[in-house]
Formats: sequence, structure tokens, C-alpha cells
Amino acid sequence: MDGTVRIPAADNPEDKELMETVNSNNFRELFSSKTNWFVDDTNVYRVKIHKAVDGSLKTETINGAIFFFNPRTGQLFLKIIPASAWAGHERLPQLAKQKTAEEVAAFIRSMPAEEQPTCSLRISRRS
Repeated sequence: MDGTVRIPAADNPEDKELMETVNSNNFRELFSSKTNWFVDDTNVYRVKIHKAVDGSLKTETINGAIFFFNPRTGQLFLKIIPASAWAGHERLPQLAKQKTAEEVAAFIRSMPAEEQPTCSLRISRRS
């Protein structure tokens, strides 16, 4: 993760590829009257590595989490992703992104209309 938070460029908010880094000029937009959320998906897919009896390294999936933060109200929501969600699947990092999208969409639908975000800022590892 490069440590920067990026927001959609104001001149073209539909284009997800055009992102600008938060700076002193656009910092106010994060705390404006619009409902913005930070969605942190860095801990969705987590593994524990341990040494097996035969000396090889084994990986075991453990519970992950998605964090939703509303900077305007200060609310932090946590959605636990159980380790069983990854059972029997391949390409787990790619599946983690899809699982995050599903959980974010479900969480937004569960909120009242006036609390639903107008913009989501995704914080993620680069992959």
C-alpha cells in the first residue's frame, strides 16, 4: 500500500481511472455535507503461515474484515469475513476484491437512503 488516499477527479467522477491524491486544496471535500465513506479492504483475505510436521510451510486462511468509515459522523462499521468464505476457491486475491464489492453493495442497500454514501473512497493494497 502506498499510503495515499485517492479521490475521484472532480472534472470526471465517472472515470474510475482518473484519481487524484488528497492534498490541501481538496481535503475539505472529504468532510463536506456530501456523505463520503472510506472503505478499507486491506484485511479482507488474510492467511496464517505455519510450519508443518514435515518442515514445509502451510497457509491457513483466517477471518478477515472490511472497515467502513464515515468521516462526517465518525462512525466506523466492521464487517467480518469468515475464513469459510474462501473454502474451495482458487485465485483468492481476485475473489477478495469481488467479495468486498458484494459486501459493500449489501451494506449500502441495508442503510437508510439519507445515510447512503454519495462517494466511496477505497483504500487498498496495490496488487
